[in-house]
Amino acid sequence: MDYLTNERPLFSSQTLVHGDFCMPNIIIDENNFGLIDVGDCGPGDPYKDLSALEVSIARNFGKE
Repeated sequence: MDYLTNERPLFSSQTLVHGDFCMPNIIIDENNFGLIDVGDCGPGDPYKDLSALEVSIARNFGKE
């Protein structure tokens, strides 16, 4: 979380964000990566998506 807090000025509100960026909305197989549930996708603050993903990773895999 410190990295996101320190680097927040690098991001602008003109960034395309997912809106519900969490582990259950990420599809990964051997050669592909995709996102589902993009109904809330639009311009916004990527910090919100990245912090939500950090919480989701900790919840699904542990804080380590």
